[in-house]
Amino acid sequence: MIHLMNRAQKNLLTNFTIVLVITIGFVVVLTNIRNSINISEGIRSMELLGKEALKYRQLYGSLPSESHLETIRKRFGIVRLGRIHYRAQWIRYGADEQNTILAYATEASKKFFQSYHIVLWLDGRVEQYPKGEFEKIRDEQQNEIEIEWLREHLLHEPPQMPLEPDIF
Repeated sequence: MIHLMNRAQKNLLTNFTIVLVITIGFVVVLTNIRNSINISEGIRSMELLGKEALKYRQLYGSLPSESHLETIRKRFGIVRLGRIHYRAQWIRYGADEQNTILAYATEASKKFFQSYHIVLWLDGRVEQYPKGEFEKIRDEQQNEIEIEWLREHLLHEPPQMPLEPDIF
């Protein structure tokens, strides 16, 4: 009788372990799929913002203001990017369009256990970079004034977005 109980207990423990491992694997796969979808949506959203910024630049000869991009973001319902750091005020005239970051999503997205940032370049390209590589590229472009501004405004309090866009 004891021998039968041990076998039944072993079978129960084995079945429980198999179900637990399958469930954990399923949760990990679903989480990574969700994160991949969020990154894809974020890239599409950043591409839309990039197209609008380039269109504005062609019409007016300058980069749009951050409030203009926020208006576009609200109009198109762009939400999957989280906070965006828009760098137009820090970009010098004549900057290399292929090597200058115009905007980036400040919160990294995870994809298969690695963090990525979505970056909009001044030439309109949108790319994703692993967190370490992104931070290296960003740090090379930031000057002391931008870094100090970020410390004062973004690290101590979240940025306040206008509730409604100004209409002139």
